[in-house]
Amino acid sequence: MLGRSLIAKLLRRLHLLPPRAVDVEKQDITEAAPQAEESAVRVAEIETAPLTPTETYQEWFRGVVGRWVQAPNTWPATSWMPDTPWGARIAKLMVEVEHDYASALLETLDAEGIRGPIVEFGVFQGDWLRVLLDACESRGYARQFIGFDSFQGLPVPSAEADLECFVEGQFSAGLAEVSARLEIERRDNLLLVPGWFADTLPTSQAATVGDISFARVDCDLYAPALECLRYLGPRLADGAVLVLDDWTFDVTKGETCAFMEWRPEVPALDFEFLCFNGVGHLYLRVRNRPIPDDEMDTAQSQPDPHPEPAPDDAGSRSSSQP
Repeated sequence: MLGRSLIAKLLRRLHLLPPRAVDVEKQDITEAAPQAEESAVRVAEIETAPLTPTETYQEWFRGVVGRWVQAPNTWPATSWMPDTPWGARIAKLMVEVEHDYASALLETLDAEGIRGPIVEFGVFQGDWLRVLLDACESRGYARQFIGFDSFQGLPVPSAEADLECFVEGQFSAGLAEVSARLEIERRDNLLLVPGWFADTLPTSQAATVGDISFARVDCDLYAPALECLRYLGPRLADGAVLVLDDWTFDVTKGETCAFMEWRPEVPALDFEFLCFNGVGHLYLRVRNRPIPDDEMDTAQSQPDPHPEPAPDDAGSRSSSQP
């Protein structure tokens, strides 16, 4: 049965989706007006009109992935909301299909020889870690799994940079509860790291992680998402899968805003659009590329957001599984 937390999350997000933008490039302006003069006036008005937030997002995202991807403006075409019996069935099927898709991506990574740990930022009750663990174990894939989470719920959201649907303490699940659900005692390849990202990501323990093959950023909020993306920048393997679980389709809010701010800091990374699902699960494939000299100068001028701490400091701040 579909979890109530997921249904609630879907409901909170639905009314916040931006309206569908008009794809001006794909309109035939000359057919819209019977006379050439009227057509020219309309073209001029369109070219000088300010972009809507959705149009701004779509123009920016096309620059990120090199293709046009229409932002959604509604729950998938049905009048059944996810808190109704029929809507819950649709949501459940979407989740199951996404689980299968993620498993297929793991098969691709293994076939292409892309090794490295699977890391999630924002574990909540451990559902996604369990899906990925089960998928790897059933296929005999040897992978290390690392889950970073406060295990206290969300921090205080930003009124300016986060969606209104998120509140402090939301999505809280205790470390002991999650450890039991994930059967951590029998899995020596699973590490749960409790604490706020600002405290755990700069530690020497986190600094040793490299060549991450699959990363899920499920931070919900702008500031933690930016911390995690900055941590991931130098650690994503060529061909890695990057999932942003709360993509807002709005360059001013949440994980989308964080990604927009982070992208210029990683000029060596290209991003291939794979898909989006649900109400904001964005899948990207990460590719490393040579950096031109002018971009290298810009990248080198960026401060290291997570410098490796001194050994004495690292020991006091490092977290480990229970």
